[in-house]
Amino acid sequence: TLMLGYEMFRALASSSGAASADLRAALCDPGPGLIILDEAHRLKEPRSQLYNAVARVRTPRRILASGYPIQNRLDEYWALVNYARPNALGPYDRFRAYFERPIVDFLDGAAAAAAPTGTEPPSAADEMLALKRAFVLRDELKDVVLRRGADVLGADLPRRRDWIVECRLAPAQAALYKAFDAAAQATEHSGDEGGLPRGELAAYHTALAIVNHPDIVHAALCEEERLFPNGGPTSDGGGGGDVRPALGTP
Repeated sequence: TLMLGYEMFRALASSSGAASADLRAALCDPGPGLIILDEAHRLKEPRSQLYNAVARVRTPRRILASGYPIQNRLDEYWALVNYARPNALGPYDRFRAYFERPIVDFLDGAAAAAAPTGTEPPSAADEMLALKRAFVLRDELKDVVLRRGADVLGADLPRRRDWIVECRLAPAQAALYKAFDAAAQATEHSGDEGGLPRGELAAYHTALAIVNHPDIVHAALCEEERLFPNGGPTSDGGGGGDVRPALGTP
């Protein structure tokens, strides 16, 4: 049994060199008797490097597991099914013409008709065609795609338990966090709208890096110095505040 993360497998399967060729052969050809992919929605893009790397594995059995809801992107649905059971739905062009186009056109038309500036709703014939194709699609995949909702899984899953553990920040972390917060507030009070070009999400990730470990922030600043020797986003407040003084970085 071999367990690998997606990024590690992609890196190993895509590496070059003589030694890497032996490694790729060991991982992919011949592959394992069974490959199980968790978080399988990451394979929704068949042109991605990850999809192509995993597709190199020669194996007679493939199981894809995902708790992520499959939304109205039937092209992504086709990609997952096509990996789990190659050619089960035929080539994508044929799938798109027979299944995706009538189903998606009806759904888009119904959504547009329900909008405040509604358009003409789809015809009854369009609705009937979409329902028929959706039924055929589900019937074709009844032995390929297994759907299990919370009503089924609830009896088998252990009861969820949450623990909240509060940890005191180390002195260096506390200094960084205070410097970050003070700089962000100063930028906000100054009315400088350009002070936070990357927004609250970037500020959140910066704060998260601080509370995880100061080395993460330091490594990010060193990489920024390498990429922007004349001053980058952090030096001018772009991530929510300049934390260099608290790190002792000029």
